[in-house]
Amino acid sequence: MGSHNSGGPSVNELMATNVSIIDNNTCRKAWRGLPHNVSVLEDTTQAEVSARVILGPPCVQKHCRAEGTHIVGGRDAVPHSRPYMASLQLRGRHGCGGLLVKENFVLTAAHLTGSVIINGKRVKDGALPYMASLQNKLGHHVCGGFLVTDNFVLTAAHCDASNPVHVVLGNHNLENSGQKIEIQKVLKHKSYKEVGKGDDIMLLKLKKNAVYGKHVDIIQLPDKNMEVRPNDVCQVAGWGATRSGGPSVNELMATDVSIIDNNTCRKAWRGLPHNVICAGGYNTGRGFCQVS
Repeated sequence: MGSHNSGGPSVNELMATNVSIIDNNTCRKAWRGLPHNVSVLEDTTQAEVSARVILGPPCVQKHCRAEGTHIVGGRDAVPHSRPYMASLQLRGRHGCGGLLVKENFVLTAAHLTGSVIINGKRVKDGALPYMASLQNKLGHHVCGGFLVTDNFVLTAAHCDASNPVHVVLGNHNLENSGQKIEIQKVLKHKSYKEVGKGDDIMLLKLKKNAVYGKHVDIIQLPDKNMEVRPNDVCQVAGWGATRSGGPSVNELMATDVSIIDNNTCRKAWRGLPHNVICAGGYNTGRGFCQVS
């Protein structure tokens, strides 16, 4: 379920297409750091990528089926022909696909929610008073953000897909209470289409002003002429897991990361958008992984 062509609109019908396994040695030339436990699939008959990566054990057949979001060049699946398919939804909107593997278990991808601060350390209470937790109607954390004025929070445009309805300020531990303020308006960058194409930035207008105090304050924004250079040290912070594949934690985590030269970054990430900064995770054990 999703779009059936690159950058196209989402559709409500389940889509499917045949894909062929790509030799991992070939794939490693295009994707450095390819995990050991993935199978890479591509539609070789139409020369269109159908399912870039499927995590898990390799598919043993010569041809496999790709079903789910962004099935490029796919066709509508015959009704009820795949009774194991599941749609994971939030507020009635499809967010990810899955497979029913038992009567009470669905198998899906771990990247569905949250973020990962690799080898981060717990932030002391009040140390980052501008941090905001974006939460859905169930009170679950879906994204992090920064308080930039008394009634605006800056966050990523892709977070809108998780349907945040309010933000919580002044609390570094999600189990504790803080200032809970409803979101009045969402203002995504006009050029944003998807994470990999850049412009992944969004402002949230709050329904009422935040009350400044010891644990709530705005972040100091840099001057527009500020230049970020390779090896400059920055800080990333957020809620989630502290290591790849690890459990999520409720405490705000932070770590220092170094800026990576964009030419170096382009060698590892083809199609790098022009307006992004690469940082951390390069020859280090620290960094930030986006998994929403």
